[in-house]
Amino acid sequence: MEHQQINIDPNVLNALSKSIKSEKDLAILSKQLLKLTVERAMDAELDAHLGYEKHSIEGRNTGNSRNGYSAK
Repeated sequence: MEHQQINIDPNVLNALSKSIKSEKDLAILSKQLLKLTVERAMDAELDAHLGYEKHSIEGRNTGNSRNGYSAK
C-alpha cells in the first residue's frame, strides 16, 4: 500500500502544535482529527451512494433524499 502525503498549511500545523502541551493534549487532538476524518469520509461515501452532494436540490422529493442531521 502506497502512502500519500497531504499538504497542510504550515500555519495550521504551527497553531495545532502550539496547543499541545502534554500527552493528554495530543490524545485529544488526535481524537478530534480522527472524528473529523471519519465524518468527512462518511459524507463522501453517502454522496457517492446517493449520487448527489449534501444540500443539493437533485435529491429532493426523489424518495432517496437526506432527511436530517443528528449528532453522532
